Amino acid sequence: PHKVNDDILARAFGRYPSFLKAKVIRDKRTGKTKGYGFVSFKDPNDYVRAMREMNGELPGPAGTRGRWGALGSMGSMGSMG
Repeated sequence: PHKVNDDILARAFGRYPSFLKAKVIRDKRTGKTKGYGFVSFKDPNDYVRAMREMNGELPGPAGTRGRWGALGSMGSMGSMG
């Protein structure tokens, strides 16, 4: 089961000054995560820095880890499982 939620995602990326929003995508029927989410930054440099520093890895609770990638500085998309 995916344990990453909006708050965990926001905490992971909130250290970047231009972080705007994080959203984990959930199945409307079951409420379970679909295994990906969106993260947005105002400054493209923070986006690049986050990708480099986090090396595509997203820390999750209780030692779980997820993967994320990106679409662009204003809306990066990631996979968490």
